Amino acid sequence: MKPIKKALFSLLLVVMGLGFQFTSFAKVQNQSSIIQNIRLEYHNTNKNLESYQVVKKILYSYSAEGSALKLYYSNNKLKKIYVKHFGETGYIASQYYFKHSKLIFYYNEYVRYNVSAQGSAPHSLASSF
Repeated sequence: MKPIKKALFSLLLVVMGLGFQFTSFAKVQNQSSIIQNIRLEYHNTNKNLESYQVVKKILYSYSAEGSALKLYYSNNKLKKIYVKHFGETGYIASQYYFKHSKLIFYYNEYVRYNVSAQGSAPHSLASSF
């Protein structure tokens, strides 16, 4: 694992450990099933992207380098929002997932262009809530 991901994972384990001390077994099981349902919805949404109606927009005034927005609909219900803000040194890509018109998951990724004379790959930092 990358150092940032390792640190975030370690922090998550500590927070989860503290939470387990103060919750009942039934509540932990319920939280686990909620997380499983979110993962399933995330997977199904991305698996079915090609079948959704897509609305694309260019966003002005959000970034000097430009921004793009994609809205994904299934039966006139919003399933996913994908927005990408471009900058001189990288971009930020945010994904929002919806179920029954409610936000269930958010994923944000910051990619910094790290191009040197050797042409190294971009550096990425991701977070989700």
